[in-house]
Amino acid sequence: MGDEEMALVPDVQYGLS
Repeated sequence: MGDEEMALVPDVQYGLS
């Protein structure tokens, strides 16, 4: 998981992706 890269996007992004 790229939490560091996805840090700028909300948790919603994980659910959609």
